[in-house]
Amino acid sequence: MMEFTWTHGSIIESGEFRHGPLEVVEDGVPFVFLLGTDESRHTTERAINFVKRHDQDVIVIDYADISQGLHPMLAPFVLFVPMEWFSYYLAIYKDHNPDDRRYYGGLVEYQNVKHEIQINFCTNLYCGWFGLPQKRFEAVKSKPFRYKLVGSNNDGKAIECNPDPKNPNGFVGGCFTTPMSNWSVADEIARLAQNNTVRDVEPAYEFHREDCKQIGITPFDSTQAFYRRGTSSAKSQKWQCKVCKKITNVGRTDISYIHCGLCGGNYPVCVASRFSL
Repeated sequence: MMEFTWTHGSIIESGEFRHGPLEVVEDGVPFVFLLGTDESRHTTERAINFVKRHDQDVIVIDYADISQGLHPMLAPFVLFVPMEWFSYYLAIYKDHNPDDRRYYGGLVEYQNVKHEIQINFCTNLYCGWFGLPQKRFEAVKSKPFRYKLVGSNNDGKAIECNPDPKNPNGFVGGCFTTPMSNWSVADEIARLAQNNTVRDVEPAYEFHREDCKQIGITPFDSTQAFYRRGTSSAKSQKWQCKVCKKITNVGRTDISYIHCGLCGGNYPVCVASRFSL
């Protein structure tokens, strides 16, 4: 309902109704209840009865009236249908296009600049609406839109071009374009933008045990607090805390590590040449 009609609202489970929501019940605040037939029915009915005592704007969609003996666990799928129609006709009543979206267009941030991704438009080169975004013609009678969404979930949705209300004889209308998810495209662009990018990996060392009195002191700050214990087979320096006796290997100073944005791995690189090792 919030998405299709831009109506302010809140989704509340009946079990949570008495933990705050009942305090905002007053006449003129509409409530829509989805009443199932499982063990939660009694709890939902209590909430309905409470609201009806204080508010006249109450709609109850009862699964028992439309389920025709279906299992109670199927209630969400069945109740979804009347809620879709309710939201659609509420949008029409409010003179609002249920296909309008403020923020559902994909948004990609690259180099601290945000770019909006909108790819749902006519793709017919010979159509007057080719490449143009959705638009509502407010100055025209009935306020038509440039596009409308047609089709069903089973057969597939399509974007259909409406005729040009300002030029009915123009070569516009009757085109069908397969819609795509702007979010998905935006996520893919963001992923591709990170491919082949590298950044230095800063290793996190733990030089002390949990109960050590010298926690926070590192050999980078104070070598006097540690013993040098030679080097490992990988030629990394070994430091031992003089208090807790914990030995820690510190990576080679002639080697750095880079993080690959594509696979997520960390790889050693020669500091002098920056060539992979």
